[in-house]
Amino acid sequence: MNNIPYTCVLALMLATLSMGLQAEAQTVVLDTSNVVVGYHYSCNTKDAEGRAAIDEYDIALLIGKKIVAQKGFCELSLDEDDNDDYVRILTERQHHVPEIYIGFPDEDKVTIRETVLMDDFEMVEKKGDVEWLILSDTIQINGHTCKKATANVRGRQWTAWFAEEIPMPYGPWLLGGLPGLILCAESDDIHRFHMTSLSTASYPIEYEKRIDIMSTSRKKFIKYRDDITNNPLYLANPSSLISPDIERHKTIYQFADGIEFVEMNGHVFNPHPNAFVPLDLE
Repeated sequence: MNNIPYTCVLALMLATLSMGLQAEAQTVVLDTSNVVVGYHYSCNTKDAEGRAAIDEYDIALLIGKKIVAQKGFCELSLDEDDNDDYVRILTERQHHVPEIYIGFPDEDKVTIRETVLMDDFEMVEKKGDVEWLILSDTIQINGHTCKKATANVRGRQWTAWFAEEIPMPYGPWLLGGLPGLILCAESDDIHRFHMTSLSTASYPIEYEKRIDIMSTSRKKFIKYRDDITNNPLYLANPSSLISPDIERHKTIYQFADGIEFVEMNGHVFNPHPNAFVPLDLE
């Protein structure tokens, strides 16, 4: 257990995480954003005791000329002088926000990166078209008139609200293909995305070439992920599912206000996860 001043610990953790990847990663710039859309994501789930709980984080959708990318919002907006930003980015990393690159490596492909415990996976797939049913219902969201659309996406039924006055066929996660930007999307009263910001901002759309990431198919990834997250130990004792060689080198940081972070192998590990509810079922 380490009791180090708040700012120093957080800065040290970020430096440690960065150094852990430097030797095996090369960052390339794929494109530059013209527009950045912020979304808040929330998931209704349960904790280890079966009580209602909510997992939530923010994502950024970077829209460039050729590439559209999704990453954690804090990764984009970190203020190194703001302690709250450090807490948010480390909390965000505990949730392992998926990284998505639409239009990469080819214009008809999508690259998806996801993490399960300490393992990182990459899937390159053909960019599929979502078969939306556009309905006549309209509502106002953030001052925009939005139309309703429904679709089954990767095994879940989604309802999306999109604004034709913002003529960009994009949305959070793999939701897109409507004649306007998706401002809100919900599935099964479990998953919800809500737009929080929209700005014309120029950020590099970066991609890390990594030798430690495992390339796989979605079918194999889902099987591996579900085998882990459906294991009773995932909630009761998640560290028992990690290789002892990795687990024995963990570093625990605990603060007086109850915030605790565990770092292992360049990842921020959540020792007390809620039940995992995937966005995709297939």
